Amino acid sequence: MKVLVAGAGIIGRAVAWRLAQRGAQVTIVDPDRSAAAAMVAAGMLAPVTEARYGEEALLGLNLESARRWPMFAAELAKEVGVDPGFVACGTLAVARDADDRAELDRLAVYLGEFGLDAERLSGRAIRRREPALAASVRGGLWVPGDHQVNPRRVLDVLALAAEKRGVEEIPAGVVAVGPDAVGLDNRRELSADAVVVCAGWASGGLLLGLPVRPVKGQVLRFGPTARSVMPSHVLRGLDVYLVTRSDGEVVVGATTEDVGPDTTVTVGAVRRLLDEAWRLVPGFDEAPLVEISAGLRPDTPDGAPILDTTAAGVHVATGHNRNGVLFGSGHRRCRRRRGVRFGLAVRGVTVPARSLREQSVIAVRVNGESVELSDGSSLAGLVESHVCQTRGVAIAVNEEVIPRSAWAATSLAEGDRIEILTARQGG
Repeated sequence: MKVLVAGAGIIGRAVAWRLAQRGAQVTIVDPDRSAAAAMVAAGMLAPVTEARYGEEALLGLNLESARRWPMFAAELAKEVGVDPGFVACGTLAVARDADDRAELDRLAVYLGEFGLDAERLSGRAIRRREPALAASVRGGLWVPGDHQVNPRRVLDVLALAAEKRGVEEIPAGVVAVGPDAVGLDNRRELSADAVVVCAGWASGGLLLGLPVRPVKGQVLRFGPTARSVMPSHVLRGLDVYLVTRSDGEVVVGATTEDVGPDTTVTVGAVRRLLDEAWRLVPGFDEAPLVEISAGLRPDTPDGAPILDTTAAGVHVATGHNRNGVLFGSGHRRCRRRRGVRFGLAVRGVTVPARSLREQSVIAVRVNGESVELSDGSSLAGLVESHVCQTRGVAIAVNEEVIPRSAWAATSLAEGDRIEILTARQGG
């Protein structure tokens, strides 16, 4: 099977690699890999600290993607012998003042409703955990499940993995797409059995009616310094984030600007990011500023990604907004949008020989037996249909015990192994 993938960002490369693993002959088409949003992204894998009120359905998808990242990174490393830069480090959400502290307290209550781990810390406790923080910091949250990865390294490793599997790359722009062909800006046309559009914010220009738009984000990068104390954790203020790499680089971002496809770096944005970063970590006074950049996130009206097949038969994986790196590990969701048919994406969009629209079920193993479920099923739905009495029941997914409070937010995926254990009284 021949597949064309439009877009060489993390999503496009992951799609191409997965398809090639399954025996497809894959070609990636992209005019400039350096323009991928991942080249600017900080690489936070943060489903918990980025949780938003009213986005509960997206939260489940984010948690599933985060859960897959350690396995995804390990598989990539095994494939090509290069570490993609995943670091299980946890995240500190930092309250700079009393208003921030109140907002984080509300977030902690909200997260607790889903059984998500977020430990409240006093100002003294959070400074003990991260000595680089300013003395004026009022407290925060320790979130052990939010981690980081280096997106630039992930792009490089995915390129190696795809090349190893025979994926070809063509440096050209895509100007038109159909279910079995794409038109290029050099007047060439390429044909295939299937086309997958992973072109980020530019996807909206390729498929009429696709509700994707660019949102600008400006980011600063600092080099290591021995002249001051720099952070060793991922830090999130309400208006800024700081991500420290293993080599000492610190990424500070990011603005959110609805200005169209503009990547101009502006003084005002740089000044605001510097000010917010310095107020959390005064040591930035001595840090070398080595890069200022701007990128474009692919946003959608409801902030959720678009994953599936248009009525014309073109496969789509785009609109990941601030979660493109997170979703690189593979994800699934059933959904519909006006003007476009949406329903299925599996592990970074698997496009088999038959239409994606024919697939509506997934297979999991429950206590060793194969069970078919509707795609998009949650653990809570499985419990409701397969467990008569939930008192004294413990459930593990892929050998990880899932708290009862998180059952509704835990999405199940093809091949998941579920163990349902029931406590028994008496001897």
